[in-house]
Parts: sequence; C-alpha cells; structure tokens
Amino acid sequence: MKISHLAPLAILAWYLLIPPAAIDPTAVQNEPMSTWQIVRGFDHADDCEDFKNDFVHESAQKHTLNTLEPNYRYYMYAQCIASNDPRLFYGKK
Repeated sequence: MKISHLAPLAILAWYLLIPPAAIDPTAVQNEPMSTWQIVRGFDHADDCEDFKNDFVHESAQKHTLNTLEPNYRYYMYAQCIASNDPRLFYGKK
C-alpha cells in the first residue's frame, strides 16, 4: 500500500487551560478561550480531568493547613478542551 493512499490521521490532544491572571474571577466566563493559558497537554481527556481534579483536591487539603497553592484560584476555573476546539482560535488576533 502506498503512503499516498493512506487517509490523513487527525491527532487529537487535550489541553488544560487556565484563565489569564489579570482577569477578575467574576469575568472568567466572558473571556475568550484563545486568551487562556495552556498549562499542559494530554493524550486523553480523562488524564486531563484527573490532573485538574488532583491539583484542586490537593490544594484544598493544603488550604486547611493555610498553605494554599498560589495557582489554586486559576485551577478552580480550569477547563480541559480538545486541541481542535474552535474556542481556542476564536478571538485571536
């Protein structure tokens, strides 16, 4: 089989995004995803969600010890989205 006959493979990745630091938490939902920061990439959506949930859970435990992670606020709004999600590109200049 010739390589030219193979259909192109769409490689799908997942990104963990956090809102920009300068955004007021009450305005996070109005900020375009294209302005959010990609924290890390993952091969599977479940891995992304697990990473996010683990960070929030561990930070919440530290909060009870008064050692809250500096990025905790941003991870509260973090979202896992597919690399082909149009929201990543909407609003880019």
